[in-house]
Amino acid sequence: NIAANPAYTSGIVKTTDGAAIVLGGASPTFTYFGTILNQPATGGALGYITQIAGVSNATVSISGPGDTPLVGQGDGVFINNVIGPTTVDMIGLELTGEGSTGILVQNSTNDPEFTFINTIIGGATGPTAQGILLSGNSANTITEFNNLDMALPSTTATGLRAVNAGVVLATGANTLSTA
Repeated sequence: NIAANPAYTSGIVKTTDGAAIVLGGASPTFTYFGTILNQPATGGALGYITQIAGVSNATVSISGPGDTPLVGQGDGVFINNVIGPTTVDMIGLELTGEGSTGILVQNSTNDPEFTFINTIIGGATGPTAQGILLSGNSANTITEFNNLDMALPSTTATGLRAVNAGVVLATGANTLSTA
């Protein structure tokens, strides 16, 4: 758990339960530039690559070297109850885990902005799988995807589900497909 204002520049390898990066509460200014490999143990809990919840007036930037330095083989990205003006930028996600949701952004209010650049979603298996779920956000919450490549293997998967999502933008070259 990181609640101060650090800037990290090394790699994270996560093989246990829980998220690789957790930001909870407070108003952090957090910058991470490095690689992340979230690789849960066989038969273990999946865990998120990042979990951001209950923050307000925060600035979060998570990225790394190369095209997709942030590799999640678990549950993906969890963002909940973020209060603006907050910005969250994630660049270079490769989410190929068997979790039920690749990116979840929910219950965020007062104009936060979430940006996902160069994102690959190829996991999200199971009968209720969703590549992206945006729900319960205020009308002025902005979620932007730039260069999103989603190919879900399940025939019952939902690529993008937006229910009370706020503003959703897709820029750049984006592809979405399910089996």
